Amino acid sequence: EQRNSLNNVIGDASVQALDPNFKLIEFENSYPAQVGILGIQLLWTRDAEVALANARSDKKIMSQMDDKFGTLLSELIDATLQELTKVD
Repeated sequence: EQRNSLNNVIGDASVQALDPNFKLIEFENSYPAQVGILGIQLLWTRDAEVALANARSDKKIMSQMDDKFGTLLSELIDATLQELTKVD
C-alpha cells in the first residue's frame, strides 16, 4: 500500500515537473523533499538531453540551457534565504 502511494506521488510529481508551466517553488512546496529533488533531476535531465541532441544545429541552445539552469538555481537559493515561519 505504501509503495503504491509513493509510486503515485512520484508519478504525479514527474508529470508536474515536466509540465511547460512548471513553477519551481510551488512544486517544491507540494511534495516531500526527496520527491522535490527527483523532480528537479527529471527536469534537468530532460532539458540537458534536448540541448545536447540539438547542439549541432542550434549553436545557442547550450547557452540558453545554462541560463535556464542558472535561473532555476537562483530560485532555489532565494527560497533558502527566506525567513521561516513556525509552520515551515
